[in-house]
Amino acid sequence: MDDRAHSAARRVQGRSAAPGIALGPLVRLAAAKHDCRQHRSVAEEHQALVDALTDADDAILDGGVRYLAGWTFVKTRGPDLAAVPPSLREVLLSRAESSGDGDKIQRARRAFA
Repeated sequence: MDDRAHSAARRVQGRSAAPGIALGPLVRLAAAKHDCRQHRSVAEEHQALVDALTDADDAILDGGVRYLAGWTFVKTRGPDLAAVPPSLREVLLSRAESSGDGDKIQRARRAFA
């Protein structure tokens, strides 16, 4: 966190106001989030995502399809799709096909095929 952001966070941290009641706790967590992320390896992040999608309900699976087959993920982190096991790929692809959305189906086929 640079000096400007740190001083702004310090100014906001102690104030409580109706519109931003949670701003103080969020500002205090902002610095901790960066430190926590550094302690997880890429393999641990992949495994956490796979574990979350393995026994997920339909809404979570829909989100997984949108996230993993979305343009941004495929373009920026395409090689990370190799960490998704084939059985989960089949589940995600079938979930996309059951949606009836042509664009989602096409993206899912490219990502999970």
